[in-house]
Amino acid sequence: MQGLGRNLVNLGRETWLVLVRGPGAPLSFATALLLLWQCYGYPATYHETLDGLVGPWRYRAVAPSLYWFATNAIMLFAVPLGAARFLWKRPARDLGLGLGNWRVGLPAVGILCVLLFPLIILVAPWSDFRSTYPLDPNALRSHELFWVYEAGYASFFVGWEFFFRGFLLFTLEPALGPAAIAVQMVPFALMHVGKPVAEMLGSVVAGLFLGVLAWRTRSVWYGVAIHAAVALSMDFVVYARWGLNP
Repeated sequence: MQGLGRNLVNLGRETWLVLVRGPGAPLSFATALLLLWQCYGYPATYHETLDGLVGPWRYRAVAPSLYWFATNAIMLFAVPLGAARFLWKRPARDLGLGLGNWRVGLPAVGILCVLLFPLIILVAPWSDFRSTYPLDPNALRSHELFWVYEAGYASFFVGWEFFFRGFLLFTLEPALGPAAIAVQMVPFALMHVGKPVAEMLGSVVAGLFLGVLAWRTRSVWYGVAIHAAVALSMDFVVYARWGLNP
């Protein structure tokens, strides 16, 4: 029994060291942040806790989405940026927040947009596409709501890309090397559960590509540009082709 107890203590100590000092530390931190964000940062939380307190205001119809965008900026950008600085001593420039290698990044943005925009137009008539975008159907209740929503949605991808291709990728890099690209792809793809099947499967390829792009350029901004351009174009196609909801 003493040997068993000693083994359990050693196992606990080794696990703790991995979580605190090894690659498990940023990965565990990132997992906890994603779970907290899903529990408290999504529109459902706004409906349950804040809607009655805020009351009527000009953008109330899209307020849950604006709350979602704001919590994204806090929990997927500000918090991990601060944690990387103070817990792992990683300055912002080491986490992909500089321009990096623009000679690789800018052509990648241009080529991907040229390739993907026609594909988006091609699949736009599909029923699940039209019923999915914009993610908040209230954005189509007026032209003003649509543009306010899209401005917030564009900012969303700064936190989104930084979390996966900045914080997670570059804090795991010292221990895992290029394998960090695949590791950051896993939670990224799982966050697409519930989207159209083509998008869910495509998120695996997109997560790997955006990870490689951030790795090569040492910057998240080219991924932000690609991701925002593709996502917003889906909304714009619906907005331009079918207009506002009646």
